[in-house]
Amino acid sequence: MATKKQVLKTFIDLVSIDSPSGEEDKVAKYIIRYLKKIGVNASCDKYGNVIARLKGYGEPLLLCAHMDTVEPGKGIKTFVKNDIIKSTGETILGADDKGAITEILEALREIKTRSLKHRPLEIVFTKEEETDFSGSLNLDYKKLEAKNALVLDYSLPPGTIVQKAPFIYIFDIKIKGKAAHSGSFPEKGINAIKVAADAIAELKLGRINNSTVINIGTIKGGLIRNGVPAEVNIKGEVRSIRQESAQKQIDLVSKAFKKSVRKYKAKLLLKIKQDCYGYSHLRSNSLIKEIVIVNKDLKIKTSFIQAGGVSDANVFNKKGINSVVISKGGSNPHSPKESIKISHMQTMIKFL
Repeated sequence: MATKKQVLKTFIDLVSIDSPSGEEDKVAKYIIRYLKKIGVNASCDKYGNVIARLKGYGEPLLLCAHMDTVEPGKGIKTFVKNDIIKSTGETILGADDKGAITEILEALREIKTRSLKHRPLEIVFTKEEETDFSGSLNLDYKKLEAKNALVLDYSLPPGTIVQKAPFIYIFDIKIKGKAAHSGSFPEKGINAIKVAADAIAELKLGRINNSTVINIGTIKGGLIRNGVPAEVNIKGEVRSIRQESAQKQIDLVSKAFKKSVRKYKAKLLLKIKQDCYGYSHLRSNSLIKEIVIVNKDLKIKTSFIQAGGVSDANVFNKKGINSVVISKGGSNPHSPKESIKISHMQTMIKFL
């Protein structure tokens, strides 16, 4: 069993290395050095993902965690109280996803030092998961044999299985009105902000139902206080476990803005893109059944959730690899209140 001291050291080592998205090189080098010390060969692919392999018995399994962290994530300083690790409060902690990296590394160390029998393993530590999944998108999948993947990337107690994750559609809207002096000739202008406001008023924002959310995240327009704004730029997204529901909401967005533009005789540029492929696993999924069995053996309570966020598993599932996200432990990710329990990491090491 991995000791508290060893787990803590590896975790603190990892979170002490700055690795915001796009700047993962130093943490990649740490991982490769760590693996080399325990007798596991690893290297970076052309994109900068770390890939390692261990020969074993039976069907191969892919283990995955991501190396990047969100901001504020530079100069992380930690403190430990009893079983809980936190940051000093100025930054995130980085347990998302360095708690998972710690668990995988320490599990591999246990396997190697105790000569434990194991499945063939393919280990992937990805870049840029937090931004646009560039790491997993740029993997050479022809070099991977595993048809099943465990992705450790959720911040809840051990035993949590992400059964469903959303499809994401993003939209970029530009409305072109007509500039005019707001005091002298307002009637000669077409107020792009007013056009946008009327369209937005037609939409129901926030949670539409238990599987679908629509959000407008940014609105930028206008140059001066006394000028009729000629242009507005809007960015938003739709997320849904059900693809047809997401597409329905995108259609409503399109109709609302087209209607408003016609009304005010403005111009519209609308770009819609499927940003992420969703998935929904049955509880009879072969990998989920294995996870539940191991949880039961270790007396870990299994719980199933529907995620609002996405992960490398979305990409893997789209690529044909049966991928299940499980929790590594931790709480309050992406915030200065983030924390993780050492005992939870020890539990996950034992699980792996």
